[in-house]
Amino acid sequence: MTLPQPLAPLHDLMLNLRWSWHGPTADLFASIDPAAWAASGGDPIAMLSGLPSARIAALATDQDFLRRLGEAERDLQQYMSEPRWYVAEGSGPEGFRDRAGPAAVALAAAGEVTSGTITGATSASSETTTGLFKA
Repeated sequence: MTLPQPLAPLHDLMLNLRWSWHGPTADLFASIDPAAWAASGGDPIAMLSGLPSARIAALATDQDFLRRLGEAERDLQQYMSEPRWYVAEGSGPEGFRDRAGPAAVALAAAGEVTSGTITGATSASSETTTGLFKA
């Protein structure tokens, strides 16, 4: 799908799954065409792919929509640049301290974390596993 330049931010917004839990971004997509949004099951890629070119051209010149699109783009950029809970130094279970989120998982899988305790909740119960990682 090729979007006109003024609508280019829609590309990043629809490829980042944040829209699925971020109400203002989902509302922005829904405002494009409420019937098409509902028909797509709330899937921005499917919705935008099915829009008539006349509707896309109209959006590219709709100053109110472009203003809201710019706000959503800036909000996503801010969200993506903020520190995350899993990056906090010294946080997490023993053996994961001073490791950052996904990197800690990759290091553990590679055997670089030698000990640790992970507590996880399942839908039915909580369980703790100790000594999970290879030496």
